[in-house]
Amino acid sequence: MPNNFNKNTFATTYKDDFVDSANYHRILFNSGRALQARELTQMQTITQTEISRLGKHLFNQGAAVNPGSVNVNNRYEFVKLEDATLPSGNFVGSVLVSGTNSISMEVLEAVNASGSEPPTLYVRYTSTSGGTAGTTPVRVSAGETLTGGPAVVTVQTTDTLANPCTGVGTKVSIAEGDFFRSR
Repeated sequence: MPNNFNKNTFATTYKDDFVDSANYHRILFNSGRALQARELTQMQTITQTEISRLGKHLFNQGAAVNPGSVNVNNRYEFVKLEDATLPSGNFVGSVLVSGTNSISMEVLEAVNASGSEPPTLYVRYTSTSGGTAGTTPVRVSAGETLTGGPAVVTVQTTDTLANPCTGVGTKVSIAEGDFFRSR
C-alpha cells in the first residue's frame, strides 16, 4: 500500500522542522557527538529547496531540459504478407531472402494484421543485386517466398495501385525527453 507523504508526515515522522522563512541554510554538527537523522533530513530539505529555486530561475514551467529529438525515415520500405496472421517468431533483426531473385532485406518491424490490412514487415533492403535494373527501385515481387526468418512467408499476391504488395513510406518517431516541472 503506497504512503502519502505531505509536510505533516515529514514534520512528525522525520522531525523535519525546516522553515524557509527562518532564513538559515546551514546545519552545524558537534564533533564527538552522534549525527542525528533529523539533521540529515533537514540538510536534504534545504538542498532540495535550493535546487528547486535554481530550476525555477533557469526554466519556465514545462520547458524542455533535455528535449526529445524527432527522427524521420523517408525510406521506410514495407512488404505485405499473404498470410492471414503473422507467423510466430521474432522477425525483427532477421534477414529475409527472396526465393526468386535473391534480394535480401533486414526486418526492422513486424506488424500483425489489422482490419483489412494484412501482416506487414517493414524492411531495409540489404542486397538488390539479384533484381532487374531499371528506373524503379528493386523490390520483391508479388507472390514471392521469403526465407531466412523464423518462418517462411509469402509476399501478398495482390499488387495494385490501391493495394500494393511492397512500397515505401515515412516513419516519424520522437525520442524521450525531460521537461521541467516544479513542485
